[in-house]
Amino acid sequence: MACLAEPPSLLLLGDGELRNERLEWAQPLDRWTVLYYQHSNAVTVNAQTYLVEPGAMVFYAPGVKATHARVDEGTNHFFMTCNLPGNDGSRSAIPTHCPHMERVLPDMMRAAYRISDDRRPGIAFAWNLFWSVAQSAAVFRQHEELYAAESWIFQHLS
Repeated sequence: MACLAEPPSLLLLGDGELRNERLEWAQPLDRWTVLYYQHSNAVTVNAQTYLVEPGAMVFYAPGVKATHARVDEGTNHFFMTCNLPGNDGSRSAIPTHCPHMERVLPDMMRAAYRISDDRRPGIAFAWNLFWSVAQSAAVFRQHEELYAAESWIFQHLS
């Protein structure tokens, strides 16, 4: 679940290969990581395994535990790590695995290659990406009372 009331503060955007630190990790509590896979891999997020093919994206939410079956050579990908600072407003469901996301690669590449000169294209890309995959929170729960409880908990965490 994510609050998309404000644009993300972009921390990192680029490309590379998966390294050993991505074999198994816990996602930091304050940030999302999104990977666009240019290779096949098996990804586990909170004990749910996804088989990813080239062109798929995986959204790693804050606090998830994750693994990759394959790292190092031949694991090319584009990545984005950002915070979603919004706290007020409704929350949206962000799917973990999105296959067939080839349409976003050109924009992601343009934003990544411009990040050292201008962060705004990266921020715009990130916010648009989250909005493009966001779904109603109702897709995950059948009882509205659970949303009210979750909202109250998020507002009173401190």
